[in-house]
Amino acid sequence: MKIKVLRFLLLISTVILLSISETISAKPFFKNKIEWINLSTGASYPVFSRWGNGNNIALNYQFGRRIFYQAGLDMTQGLTGGTNYIVNTFHFSAGICDTSRHFLAAAFVGPSLNFGKAKIPDTPGLITIWGQTNSVGLVLNGQLFFRIPSAREFGFGTEIYANFNSAINYYGIRFSLLFGNGQ
Repeated sequence: MKIKVLRFLLLISTVILLSISETISAKPFFKNKIEWINLSTGASYPVFSRWGNGNNIALNYQFGRRIFYQAGLDMTQGLTGGTNYIVNTFHFSAGICDTSRHFLAAAFVGPSLNFGKAKIPDTPGLITIWGQTNSVGLVLNGQLFFRIPSAREFGFGTEIYANFNSAINYYGIRFSLLFGNGQ
């Protein structure tokens, strides 16, 4: 039930951020600043097989001129096999970006704050327990977007990501929608 509420809040946040980004895009903080928001969903694969594969949804805001920054929220939920888990991540990263008329490519690395829970496997006759999985980690994120030539503010693409932490390490691929300022 909590996941449904979190996804609803993420959807509302996306709508609010998109309306704010339109205002920000019209008046950039500094000249020639590139900024974009991407909403992504995809698969996650825990590094250790005892955790089941899952799904992932993310909302990221990226901005910069020479050095680029990324702030985001990502939610991962285990779905198949193994032990179930839910991990929510806030992260702030730095990286590089290259743009052209048709493409945008970027790579980021930075710290993350992970919080959530994991289902501890039950033994016969015992109740299954959910244990906390709070930790600090390292996020890696690579993005490649195709921008629509007639409307460079919009695009679609893919992200490859990883989150390394002391609780649940995972990586995966997400498909994304891009909303930017057209720089």
